[in-house]
Amino acid sequence: MPEREIREDATENRGGIANRSGDATRWRDLCVAASLANLIYLRIWAELLTIEGDRAYGAKLTATPAAFISLMVNVLLVAALLWGVIAALRAGQGLARKVVAPIVSLALLVVVLNTARSIVGFVEQHTVVIGTVFGLFFMLALVAVGDRVYRVAYGLVLVLSPFVLFTFGQASYRIATYDPSNLADGPLAGRLPSKPDGTPRVVWVIFDEWDDPLTFSDRRPGVSLVEIDRLTNESFVATNAVAANTMTDVSMPALISGVVIDQSVPNGPSELRLRLRGSTEWLDWSRQPNVFSRARDAGFNTVVVGWSIPYCRVLNPSLSDCWWWPGSDQYNSMGSTFWQNLVNQPRSLFETQYRSAFGASLSTHHHAWSYVQGMAKALEVAADDSYGLALLHLPIPHPPYFYDADTDRNDFHSGRILENFKRQNHEGYFHALALVDKTIGSLRMAMEEAGVWNSTTVIFSSDHSFRHRQAMDGKAIARTVPFLVKTSGRPEPMRYDQQFSTLLTQQLILALLAGEVSHSGEIAKWVDAHRSDYPVANDDAHTRRLRENQ
Repeated sequence: MPEREIREDATENRGGIANRSGDATRWRDLCVAASLANLIYLRIWAELLTIEGDRAYGAKLTATPAAFISLMVNVLLVAALLWGVIAALRAGQGLARKVVAPIVSLALLVVVLNTARSIVGFVEQHTVVIGTVFGLFFMLALVAVGDRVYRVAYGLVLVLSPFVLFTFGQASYRIATYDPSNLADGPLAGRLPSKPDGTPRVVWVIFDEWDDPLTFSDRRPGVSLVEIDRLTNESFVATNAVAANTMTDVSMPALISGVVIDQSVPNGPSELRLRLRGSTEWLDWSRQPNVFSRARDAGFNTVVVGWSIPYCRVLNPSLSDCWWWPGSDQYNSMGSTFWQNLVNQPRSLFETQYRSAFGASLSTHHHAWSYVQGMAKALEVAADDSYGLALLHLPIPHPPYFYDADTDRNDFHSGRILENFKRQNHEGYFHALALVDKTIGSLRMAMEEAGVWNSTTVIFSSDHSFRHRQAMDGKAIARTVPFLVKTSGRPEPMRYDQQFSTLLTQQLILALLAGEVSHSGEIAKWVDAHRSDYPVANDDAHTRRLRENQ
């Protein structure tokens, strides 16, 4: 606070005028403390108040009353703390003025930058540099003009104090009108009669962000992928399968629908609008024929165990059964109860989706939980031969990374805090690759124990390659993804080096279900005959679209 005002407030103790002035100052300080506390939680307010409309597309639940109540309590707790700090500054105590004020100011700077990082992509990519510049600027300003820095900040925060009424009013309205049914999954198509024994069956496994070069040609020394290597010795293995797109919300609809998509945008919580290449028209994904609707037309039961995409709200008319889990963001990783949110909301202000000073970030814990839940259901579905076509879209090796290959546990960030922070980089991708390998082994074991491994064709692939390759080792982001097909019956290894688009997957699945192809040699001939159906863009066009989607 300005030094002159502090001296005046400390010495004016005579008569009613002084009392009224002191009361006005205290109320003004309270408004500033509440306003600043409210601004501190701006990122969380923005997240919780905007889980609706198009932004609700990837959400499993809207913001709960527990989340809003805990947020209001957290704002009030911080406001009380800041009110006390302001009172100490006005009292003119040397310790408060020289130590507390700079510490609190720098802590607020960290929160402001983290909030900006969440809102503005440029800031997110340059947080360290921008934070250092702002920190130096703040310290120089404090030395040069002293208390005038606080005077300006005080006035700005006071002007923004009515915003508290807006956020608390919005929270109260959301609590009163809370309706979880708005994001409920849609009605399923129901079960069809079981097919006779010996009917073809396909399990399609998508590992999100699984990279072909990092798995095979550029595999790091010491990275052991026993199950993947075993699989290559008994499967059709494509070495030049080009991903449909670089973004999940484009590539998965393209793969499922068998069309070339340039852009996708949510249209409410239960619809994704698609723009096909060469067209200006927007189509509703839910209304387009897809691999599941076509499989059901052929009499097969269909099922999805998914992640990140609300399959059970968009494709439910084409599915006999469906389960899905949302992506791991900060807003959905702070817990479900009042007490969980009360603790985790302030913690989240000092971490990002991927990095945290507390070890694993809250989003990392949520990501691990999503994998465990999804994997349990995936094992169950893979072993159930009543499903003629099953899609298992799993959230690995996509970051944030939680699996430690050295301990074979989901404790990648265990240990000392500084050691944890150093490990929060993209080297964790190789641990995640080990988890992909372990998952393939678990799926094989579950299917073998159920007696369906040899009678099921299993396709292992990905929606896109590792998008952080340049940040990890400076190499270009790969165009190709793994594409392995373990056919039913006897093992038949085959390496296929011709380039083709993974958009062929839908047609291949339908050909497998129809019995048109059944062995690796037949698959190779089939791909030869159909790979021109989806011409692969040249490197320049691919790079241009990659930059547009980044």
